[in-house]
This record gives sequence, C-alpha cells and structure tokens, in this order.
Amino acid sequence: MPDTVIYIADTAFISMLVSAIESFPSKYEGRRKARNSYAEGEVFGLLFGQKTRRGEQQVYNISIATPMQVLMDKKDHCVSPSERHFDKIKSIIEPFPMYQYLGTFHSHPYKKDE
Repeated sequence: MPDTVIYIADTAFISMLVSAIESFPSKYEGRRKARNSYAEGEVFGLLFGQKTRRGEQQVYNISIATPMQVLMDKKDHCVSPSERHFDKIKSIIEPFPMYQYLGTFHSHPYKKDE
C-alpha cells in the first residue's frame, strides 16, 4: 500500500485543467497571442482541502484548486507567484474549517516534442 494517497475532487481537477489549457502558449499551436493580452505560459495555483491519516497512510483530499491571477513573473517556461497575493488567498480560504492549505500546482506548457 502507498504511504501517501491523494484524492482530487472533480471540481478541483477541472479548475487546474481549464487554467492550464486557457494559458497554454499560442505559439505552440502555430498562432500568435492577442495583442495587449497578458502573458501566456505556466499557471500557478493553490490547493486546499483536508489532510488526514488512514492507518499508516497520509491522505490528502483536495477540494479547491485556485489559480493565482497576480504573478510576479510569467513566461512559457517558468512562473513566480506574488507572495502577498499567495498569503491573501490563504487568508480568505483557511478560516473555513474544512479547508486547509495543502500545496501548490503549476503547469509545464511544452510542445509534444520537448
């Protein structure tokens, strides 16, 4: 049996998936991004839910995946979150007793041949 089990709620998974697809670099699809649009590339977000133990297993139940919209740097190969906004999101969600901060997610938008 694995030491760690991670469950991702459908809504959290869809949030991660849509944010990664929406920000996928247009250049990889042979197009250009719209003029004056924000940078495309990697997505960074926070994961919330509950962490419990089941016997010897550590269980993470991810209920919320919230992509960060304010970033210090965003490129097609890296992303740097704003620590102030990172803390702001945590302070909004963590007061709810069923949600604790579990970690982060980010995408790696590379072409198939990379």
